[in-house]
Parts: sequence; C-alpha cells; structure tokens
Amino acid sequence: MQKLSLLPEDQPLVHIAPDALLALKDTHLEGADQAQRSLLPSHLNALLQSDPTTWPPITLTMTNQGALLLDGYHRTEAAKRLALPTIDATIRSFEHIEDAIEFAFQANLSHGQPSSAHTRSAYAYWLHMTYPDLPQTEIARRAGIKPSTVNVALKRRMQRTLQERQLTSSHIEERWEARQKQREQERAHAIRTYVRASKQLYTALRELDTPGNRYWALAETVSEEEKVILFRLFQFLQEFLKDNLPPNLLKELGTPARRTKSKDQGPTEEP
Repeated sequence: MQKLSLLPEDQPLVHIAPDALLALKDTHLEGADQAQRSLLPSHLNALLQSDPTTWPPITLTMTNQGALLLDGYHRTEAAKRLALPTIDATIRSFEHIEDAIEFAFQANLSHGQPSSAHTRSAYAYWLHMTYPDLPQTEIARRAGIKPSTVNVALKRRMQRTLQERQLTSSHIEERWEARQKQREQERAHAIRTYVRASKQLYTALRELDTPGNRYWALAETVSEEEKVILFRLFQFLQEFLKDNLPPNLLKELGTPARRTKSKDQGPTEEP
C-alpha cells in the first residue's frame, strides 16, 4: 500500500460526496484510530432528524490517497444514511501528518459530544509517544487533564501496551507450536499410509512373482530413476530396522546384526 502523504491544499468550502472520504482508522497510522471518535447513536439520530443545511462543514485534509476526514464523522455518517449526494467541507493543509492527527484529537475535545477520560488519556499517550520530549505539563494542557492524571494515564497505557504485546507474542508462539504439532501428526499419518501401501505392494508383487522369472512386474513398470529411489529407500529402511528390531528377530529374518567397534578388540558383531 502506498505511504500516506499530505498535499498542500486549502479551500474554505467545497461540496464532496460523503462516500469518497478516507477515515483516519483506515490509514493505520499510529494513534489515528484513537483520534477517530466512535459513533454515538443518540448524536447520530439527532442529526438525522435535523436540517442538513444547518450542519457546520466537516474538515478534511488532502492526501495522495484521497480526502482524509478529520472532523465530522457523525455528520458524514448521517449524510450517507440520508443519501445526500454531497456534504459541505473545509479543506485544511498541514505540514506534517502528526499535525493532522492532533487536529482530529483537538476537534473531539473542543466541540461535539463531551470527551471521555479514555479519549483524553489516549490523546495524552499519543502526544507522549509522538513527542517524547514534550513536558507532561504541556501534555496535560493539550489533553485537558491534570499533570498527575497524565502520569497515571501514561503508566497504565504503557502497562496495557506491554501486556498486549506479551499476549500477542504468546499467541504467536502457541499458534506456531500447534502448527508444528499438526505437521508432525500429518507426517506420522502419511508414513503410516505409506507403510500400509508398501504391505499391499509387497503382497501384490509376491502374487505376480513366478519361478524362473522373478521381479518381472517390477522390471516392466519401474523406471531407472525410480529404481535408484527404491534402492536408497531400501538402504534407509534397512538401517532403521537394524536399530529398531530385536536381534533375535533380525537373525530369524536373515539380516546381519549391526557391527559395533570395541575400543580394545576392534569391530565386533552385536548379539
């Protein structure tokens, strides 16, 4: 996705289609979703029952991705529900995207529905993370809360963020472990399927085998490349079975036991 950038454009009044606006939460910028206030049904219903010509213009800023809505989410939603073709808007330009996001925060605090403590705390946290050198007294002034409240809000928000990151990390690890276990189970199931198929193949080949013309079924159906694969598979399985079958059963099957090397006596055959 193309990185959001601002365009230098100011217009005191334009008419724009409400469906053509970009929401702050859709930009995925840090803190943008907090700057966009949730819709309140009571305020929205009041707008729907009012005269749209009395609504103040919404505020936009132009970006390379379209018109970004900063103030007027309830009016915009009401315009959509009333099927209005356009809505009055003011276009403002900002030097930095952070300035646009802060404008949205300030718009929520200065007018419209009363801002909750959560909204003000979110704004304070955003200011702290965006401008690390900004004094807490200035953060408190902008967010409209006491400096002591800023300190408490920042601590709580940081603890919550840390917990969310830890939960996310734990969730990712659990999903990875579950996926690994699932893959192991799938491999085990596949191996059991191959073993059963090998048993059926062995039975079929023995039935087709005739004295004086052994292995004719394999000779006619298996390619040179497949013969090499079968040979390597046989070597692998032979080593596996030598390590995993009882010695007495190996002798009964006519398979030589694995040879081990003694420190004093040299190579010896396992019993």
